[in-house]
Amino acid sequence: MISNDTRPSISLQSDLFDRISQVLTLGFVLVTIVVPIYYFPTLPETIPTHFNFNGEADGFGPKGQVFWISGSATSLYILFFFLIRYPHKFNYVVEITKENAERQYRIATKMIHVINVLCTGFFAYLTVQSVLIGLGKNIGIGTYSVGFFVLVTLGTLFFFVSRSLSNQ
Repeated sequence: MISNDTRPSISLQSDLFDRISQVLTLGFVLVTIVVPIYYFPTLPETIPTHFNFNGEADGFGPKGQVFWISGSATSLYILFFFLIRYPHKFNYVVEITKENAERQYRIATKMIHVINVLCTGFFAYLTVQSVLIGLGKNIGIGTYSVGFFVLVTLGTLFFFVSRSLSNQ
């Protein structure tokens, strides 16, 4: 088995999928920034800051806390933006060899792209819902929203790990 230090360091070229996912992710991050800025003056002093598994607001705080989601989404975007440049440092479920390195690195970076889109998309959804609830235009994020997000994220992980194992 090749250790992280001796794995081939391959420069992967971005393909259309990578570029589309980066644009989607950046768009979601911008939603988490622009929506709170635009609606901030009209928001009440207290807005929902936490939702239970049923999508009901169960935690409230000052309206400025809506920017915590923006900060989290932006941080995640930046972290993953740089992380995908070092796929030879990732942990893998298969042994990385010179023969399978490029294929495994592509699978892993695609997984990171999809997880980033899902997470920042969910942050954008939570931002919009928090603002709408704060403005009295909505009552919750939906009964199945959190469960759906968790299932889709776990499904994504399962899909990419399966691809990694089948493409050794």
